[in-house]
Amino acid sequence: MTGMTSKRSQIDSSPTARLLVVGLVVAAAGMLIQYASGVEYPTIPPGPIIALVAAAVVAFGPWRRAPVVGLVAAVFISLGGVIATIAGNGFTPQLSDPGAVGGFVGTLVQIAGLLVAVAAGVVAVTPSVGSRAGTPPTSPAG
Repeated sequence: MTGMTSKRSQIDSSPTARLLVVGLVVAAAGMLIQYASGVEYPTIPPGPIIALVAAAVVAFGPWRRAPVVGLVAAVFISLGGVIATIAGNGFTPQLSDPGAVGGFVGTLVQIAGLLVAVAAGVVAVTPSVGSRAGTPPTSPAG
């Protein structure tokens, strides 16, 4: 049983890593909602695949830096959405037509998931955030 404890995943010990996983899964769900409702996506949409693989790496990766993979994936997907929006084919068409419920809701879900994933990812990969939270600053002796 001792061997199993040493191989526990990062997600078991980090609430921010768990939140990162949730954000990536929610973003993937939003993209799949859009895909299922007829929003223009490639035949095999890469976004949900990237998000789910990254979520699995963060959830089950045995190394401490697994959350970096999730953060990079969330930022990559977010930038892709922003670039597509600038090109006129991203979030704007879906958000400007609430009557197309699947595309509208899917886009909102995707954006919410990505915001959570990026925020949690930044916290998860920032060293010493948790260890400094309750520690008062030290002053020089003298």
